[in-house]
Amino acid sequence: MRRALLALGALALAALLAGLGAAAIVWRGSERLIHGDGAAAGSAGADPDSAAGLYFESVRFPTAAGSELDGWLVPGEVGLPFGVVLVHDAGQDRRVFLDRLRFLHDAGYPILLFDLRGHGASDGAGRGSGLGYRELHDVSAAVRYMRERGHRGVAVYGVSLGGSAALLAAAGDREIDAVIAESPFASVDELARWRLPGTPEWLRRAAVELALLRVGALHEPSPIDAISRIAPRPVVLLGSAADRVVPAASVEALFAAAQEPKELWIAPRGEHGAILEAEPEEYRRRVLTYLGRWLAPAIPPPPPAPAPAAPPGPAEPATGL
Repeated sequence: MRRALLALGALALAALLAGLGAAAIVWRGSERLIHGDGAAAGSAGADPDSAAGLYFESVRFPTAAGSELDGWLVPGEVGLPFGVVLVHDAGQDRRVFLDRLRFLHDAGYPILLFDLRGHGASDGAGRGSGLGYRELHDVSAAVRYMRERGHRGVAVYGVSLGGSAALLAAAGDREIDAVIAESPFASVDELARWRLPGTPEWLRRAAVELALLRVGALHEPSPIDAISRIAPRPVVLLGSAADRVVPAASVEALFAAAQEPKELWIAPRGEHGAILEAEPEEYRRRVLTYLGRWLAPAIPPPPPAPAPAAPPGPAEPATGL
């Protein structure tokens, strides 16, 4: 009897330790999903002036929940009625877009670069990523700010998790007129396959659910589930055949789930988030073509000015009997 009790105790202890070990793996997995690897954004202290010789305005604007977001507004061609909002990846900040400023500015577009909450100089530093679900509200806040500055139409252009946040935002925000998403994650499950390699599937799935619970998005739709709701506004998806983080097949699956109007370009080269460096001329040409094709026609023309009143004609001569 004593041996049987000892054996049962040992089994119970082993089960407890196994459970604690699994719980630790799940917690660490959720931490890695939310906080990532802390990738650097670019040269410290760089700004549109030092990087591209462009005039810019430092701006700060609120989200609907009251958080304050820091950004740079680079003016475009005078009188151009639409602009572009750039959305960076998790673990980065607005500086990653400094190499995209010149070709967008030369085309005349006003450009807003900003730090998502928990990143750069915006509120919540150190909180990490919201997996696209907190960030979608930041995207909408940036679009609202551009409209308040007088831009009648706004395209959102995001990369990686920033692209996923742009898709999620556009699915529910009709103020977004067009979306360009480069290598967006179709779901947090896909993000987990990259950030948690070698983790057993059931533990990886548990880590995903815990991470979603922690950011308040446990039952929210994934980008691939939400993308069809963007229509009839256009969606442009960019991917790379050489991307080992978000495979081309994943971008193609997002494209299949989207409704018309939509466009897809799978570049033959370019690591994750680096298609511009691998295919600079073709990348610039395609992005500007997409913006010109889809953003400008989406903006209704301003109402015609009222016709000036006709000058009074000559007075009728008086007549008498």
